[in-house]
Amino acid sequence: MRAFVFACLGLSLTQQAIASPSAVQNIVSQPPSAPPALSRRVPKETLSCTRQYVYQGKTLDCDSNLARDAENLRPVFQEVPAALKELDLYQATRRQVRGLAYTSTIGLVLIVTGYLLGREIEGLDGIAIRNAVAGSGLVLTTGSVVFGFVSLRANEARLDQAIRLHNEAKPDRPIELLVTTSVRF
Repeated sequence: MRAFVFACLGLSLTQQAIASPSAVQNIVSQPPSAPPALSRRVPKETLSCTRQYVYQGKTLDCDSNLARDAENLRPVFQEVPAALKELDLYQATRRQVRGLAYTSTIGLVLIVTGYLLGREIEGLDGIAIRNAVAGSGLVLTTGSVVFGFVSLRANEARLDQAIRLHNEAKPDRPIELLVTTSVRF
């Protein structure tokens, strides 16, 4: 039935095109038009932190568009291998800390699993299993979060050291790091 309807529709359109070739030319001669663009809503950042650096009188972004990796300092550090090595260590540590998110997730899963197992098994055995499994998850999650924050905090000293090494090697072209934080409501 559908095939019949489509065939009739196609035949009707073909007959109209044959009967009125000027209508087809008018349609073909008009340039295609695009629908109006939708306005993009920029997400409101409640907490923001921008890192920039001043080099030879210019203020430039420190981080790439992908992450807080200080990658935009790499061209400036090319002439100072020690500073470049510190930048590489800084970036490697940030990548390693990212793996702690998975460890924290495993800990959260253990907490939920321990709670559910404790409800299914009655008596003191259920309580002991709940405490052991959920407690292990709590320790794993807390340890991962604390270790991650401490590692990231200590890692910022590597970036400061890289800038210090560059400034000592190139005192005529120093780098100054600018950090701007804001809270918007």
